[in-house]
Amino acid sequence: MENKVKFMNTAKGILKEHDIEANTVDLNSIYEKGLSIEENIELLPVKSLKTKKDIEVEESKVLDENIKIAKMKQDKLKKEWKKDLMKTLSKPSSQIIERYFTTIMDSIDIMINSPTIHGVAVVSETGMGKSFTITKHLINNLKLKEGKDFIIYNGYVTPLKLFQVLQENHNKIILIDDIGTLFSDTKNVSLLLSALWDITGKRLVSYRSTTKKMNDLNLEETVDFTGKMIFCLNDFPKKLKNIQSRLYFFDMEFSYKDKIAMCYDMAKVNNIPIEVVDYIEKITTKANTKKINLRLVIKLNQARINKKDWKRIANDLLSVNKTREIVAELMDLDIPYDDKIKRFKEETNKSRRTFDSIKKKME
Repeated sequence: MENKVKFMNTAKGILKEHDIEANTVDLNSIYEKGLSIEENIELLPVKSLKTKKDIEVEESKVLDENIKIAKMKQDKLKKEWKKDLMKTLSKPSSQIIERYFTTIMDSIDIMINSPTIHGVAVVSETGMGKSFTITKHLINNLKLKEGKDFIIYNGYVTPLKLFQVLQENHNKIILIDDIGTLFSDTKNVSLLLSALWDITGKRLVSYRSTTKKMNDLNLEETVDFTGKMIFCLNDFPKKLKNIQSRLYFFDMEFSYKDKIAMCYDMAKVNNIPIEVVDYIEKITTKANTKKINLRLVIKLNQARINKKDWKRIANDLLSVNKTREIVAELMDLDIPYDDKIKRFKEETNKSRRTFDSIKKKME
């Protein structure tokens, strides 16, 4: 037994010197009880065994092949998606962008006719067409006139200015468009709470001031607000649940494919050459999702019209770091998670934690 233990320890040392993993060799089956340690050592098939490097090379080749197959599968799915998208776009009225807002438009219709619901809020990243699409719905579908039936208000707003807007448009639809400071002032929040919900049967909104500004603006201290409110926002404070509960509230998120489809529709509606969006799709992956919006199509087309190198501009506007590109590509491949991590480490020398962190931000 003592000789076997010595053999095992010696054999493991020799295997290590030859860069061979000891757990890949069945030393128990090699050991012969009647032979000396030296004779048993001579039985080690060192030359015929695969080194750690040999195994890594073989595993890498297998992974290369699996990734190649996965990419072919992904390319096929992408082509099928693109074919279906182009088929939809070929119809006279594709309305891809409008489809994303169908439920929101229905909610606006309900709100306008509701005796109890007085607001709709739509939150999404900038440049995704929420203000344009909602305004278009008010004018084209509901036949409302800007100025007479509804107003659009944007820019910086103080509590006094907000109260002025509410009083002067007390019986209209007020579309608040992307006012980042709107909810940062508690007075604004109080005014909006009063305008959006009634307890006594009336939505009485009050503003009291010791200065003469109210008189200068010819404002009463209290207004009976009978209008409606639509908020188009890029962000909404999570702590303001009291505002959110009074509204039809929509927090919109768009995937990479959603955005590409909407960009194609944007190009079609505005008679922009399809090559502009083709190029956006060509140079992007999920890694670029946050940098893609409908305004990008307009910007690049303007560069094209002005005979500038619009493709170079597109490359600069959509650039992301290489690590994010690698994570995005691996996320789309139908291969085991551990294989994704292995390839990520090979290409970046970064950890599993880094991969998971970037992946989470892109989901």
